[in-house]
Amino acid sequence: MWGLSTPVLDRVDLTLDRRYYPRGSFTVRAPGTSDTDRYIQSARLDGAERSRTYLTTDDIRSGRSCARFRY
Repeated sequence: MWGLSTPVLDRVDLTLDRRYYPRGSFTVRAPGTSDTDRYIQSARLDGAERSRTYLTTDDIRSGRSCARFRY
């Protein structure tokens, strides 16, 4: 599992080994992060709403991005 907690950066681009992650990259975007909006309540994986604050390795293998955090 990959926990999603307090975002520090607005965007992170990960380059992944294609032997294990067929898409080869994954992007995490967290626009609107501030001192008052630090803790996420939900996120979107490739546009689909997620109620949990973690991703599985399979989520990352099949997805392209995680974004639009709700604080």
